[in-house]
Amino acid sequence: MESLGIGRHWWQETKLGLSIALLLGLVGFHSTLPRISEQLSEAAQTAEAEGNYAQAEAKYQRAISLNDGNAEAYYNLGQLYMDWGKTELARDQFVLAARGGYWPAFNGLANFYLLAGDPGEAASIAINALAKIPDTPDTQALRAEL
Repeated sequence: MESLGIGRHWWQETKLGLSIALLLGLVGFHSTLPRISEQLSEAAQTAEAEGNYAQAEAKYQRAISLNDGNAEAYYNLGQLYMDWGKTELARDQFVLAARGGYWPAFNGLANFYLLAGDPGEAASIAINALAKIPDTPDTQALRAEL
């Protein structure tokens, strides 16, 4: 620090100031992770629409790794797995999305159980979801699907 022209009596204060600046920078970066996760999820949807399924899978997984609260990314990854026939992986993603409060995931989970030959479990999930999902104009289509 002497080479920077900082007197020895200011070293502790300088270190404290640099530590605080680093901490604030890290907190700021951490607060942007959910938005970055959303952008990755949107990019994954675009890749999926263009037929780049492996790229879409990687982007969904990256979005989830940056924000494990991105329930929509879990759901979309589950849908991708269903399309690929990876039903067990899809179920796991739907469960995580449902736990995150993403309502369409309940429909995906019910569909999984229908395809797996367990209509009783599918009905149970649909009935429980209908009890939880608010009856609003935004949820009417989903409620009808369930």
